[in-house]
Amino acid sequence: MVQAPVAPPRISQPQVAQAAGGRTQLRFPQFQNVQPQAAAPYAAGAQLVAVIYFGHSSSRLDGRDRAVLRDVVTLRRQRGATIRVVGHASAHTAVSDRITHDSVNFEMSLKRANSVAAELIALGAARDRVRAEARGDLQPVYHEFMSTGQAGNRRVEIFLEN
Repeated sequence: MVQAPVAPPRISQPQVAQAAGGRTQLRFPQFQNVQPQAAAPYAAGAQLVAVIYFGHSSSRLDGRDRAVLRDVVTLRRQRGATIRVVGHASAHTAVSDRITHDSVNFEMSLKRANSVAAELIALGAARDRVRAEARGDLQPVYHEFMSTGQAGNRRVEIFLEN
C-alpha cells in the first residue's frame, strides 16, 4: 500500500518593497514577526500523493523516481482518480534579465512535469487521466538562501483528484 507523503511546509509569497536607489528587494513576512499568508490552495478534493525532486537544470527520472510513479499509477487505479502533475523550478538561474529568467524557469518546470506525465502514461496511466501543469518558480516551498532550499524547489508535485 502506498503511503501518502506529508506535504512540505509552504512559505508565503514574498512581499515586494522598493528600496533606496530604485532596486527591488523581497521581504519574507515570517522573518519580520508577521503571520505568513497561506499558499494558494489546490483544487478541492486534490490529494498530494508524491513529490519528485530533480537536479539542477534536469528533468531526468531515475529508478527510484520510477518506482514512486509506479505506486502512483497503482493508487490511481484503486481510486479511479485523475493525476495532476505540477512542475516547479528554483528561482536561481544564470540568467540576469527577468523576462528570460521567468521563461527559462517556466520551460524547465514544464519539462519536469511532462517528463513525469510521460512516465506515468508509460507505466499504464490512461493518457486522458493525466494532466501536466507548470508553475516556474512562483510557488516555492523552501527559502532559497541555501542550496538545499533551491534543491527542494526543483520538484514535481503529483496530486490525485476526484
